[in-house]
Order: sequence, then structure tokens, then C-alpha cells
Amino acid sequence: MSAGRPDAEIEIDERLVQALLSAQHPDLASYPIKHLDAGWDNAMFRLGDEHTVRLPRRSIAARLLVNEQTWRAKAWAVLFAAVLLDSGLINSPRHAASGRQAFLRISEDG
Repeated sequence: MSAGRPDAEIEIDERLVQALLSAQHPDLASYPIKHLDAGWDNAMFRLGDEHTVRLPRRSIAARLLVNEQTWRAKAWAVLFAAVLLDSGLINSPRHAASGRQAFLRISEDG
């Protein structure tokens, strides 16, 4: 455990993000990737100027992300969309793409 958070079950770096994008979203694979931070459950990366990649560091976090993606859209539509979006006060975060569970073996050679 480091910095008060559990150790990652999988180490996520720019190379893994690039491999996942190439395999699952080749349309996004050409954007530059920059590691931002890692928290309790997820690692965050900047993808180009407009996107962020968030990947789970632990298996429990993967299940939480699926649940979040399902309910965020429903909750947003019910609670905020009609009032806040129509007023122009805020913009809704858009879910651009989801990956699928993947097991990749990345060689040490590159």
C-alpha cells in the first residue's frame, strides 16, 4: 500500500494504454498519451487535448466503472439535463468510448 491507497493489481502505463487503444479504438490510438495520476482505484491519462483515459488498477474498480457508466447517463438525464443544459450553465461530460476487458502480453522488446 502506498500513499494510503491499496497497491495496484495491474500496473498501467502509457505503453499499456497505447496497446489497448490500438487493439480496441484505433481511431484514438494516434493521440499522444500522458500519465496524469493514479488514485485508489483508477489510473488517469490525458489523450490528446480533448480526451481522458481512466483505467481500473484493481478488479473491483472495473465493476464499479461499468456500474458508473450505466447509471451516470440515466441519472444525468433525470436530474439535470432539462434544467441545467437548457440554461447553458454547464456542459455534460460525454462518454466517448468504452473498451472491453483485454488480456495483453507486452513483450519487453516493444
